[in-house]
Amino acid sequence: MQYNNEKPLICNIEGVIFDFNGVLLFDSDIQEQAWNEIALRYRGTLLTEYEKRNVIHGKTTQAICEFLLGRSLSHIEARKMINGKEASYREECLRRKAVGAFTLSPGASDLLDYLVKYNISHTIATSSGLEDLDFFIEHLDLERWFDRSRIMYNNGTYPGKPDPAIFLKAAGSMGTPTANCLVFEDALSGIKAAMAANIGAIYGVGFMIDKSSSYRLAGLVKTLAEVPTEIFKAKSQMGSQH
Repeated sequence: MQYNNEKPLICNIEGVIFDFNGVLLFDSDIQEQAWNEIALRYRGTLLTEYEKRNVIHGKTTQAICEFLLGRSLSHIEARKMINGKEASYREECLRRKAVGAFTLSPGASDLLDYLVKYNISHTIATSSGLEDLDFFIEHLDLERWFDRSRIMYNNGTYPGKPDPAIFLKAAGSMGTPTANCLVFEDALSGIKAAMAANIGAIYGVGFMIDKSSSYRLAGLVKTLAEVPTEIFKAKSQMGSQH
């Protein structure tokens, strides 16, 4: 089964789950820059294109550190690497914010406003940790659109994607069956996780997923600005009647 742009495979949408990095925030270049610094510092080589595409995006930070070093790491070892990476990442984010260049991805705020207006449940399922989540909430005003208590993040108890656990928890936080959820993902590991969670419809976002993918996608867009609101039509019409 392949991506079909003419007849999107859309379920009866009751809840929407967003991956964060690469979907609501286009920060792949910042992430790769920060991880490149860590790779060079700890193993002496930069990231390969394969690693950028298949390892850095969608995985937990500890899993990335262990991959880069080729062995398991204690919490203390991993924390040292992660702290260095996050310090570099946040420094660059704040530098961009100072010049107005640290914002949600194109179309994100409009789509989120639409979901809020029509009372369509939505949340975030991210591989980022709590410190990162706090940083994003503070600097991107996420509580304007999201109930913080519903946001699922890497709290150390969920396996990283492609394990489906974080999507199952996200759907549960909304009280919505996974079969009636729509997921927006930018990484192949996230798409695999959504499929394993029996998510009803998956939209690929960004440039890392191409139309030749054998994964069954409801749609493929470069940015959230391209998402057709018609996919929410039945729900929005119902909401407008109240």
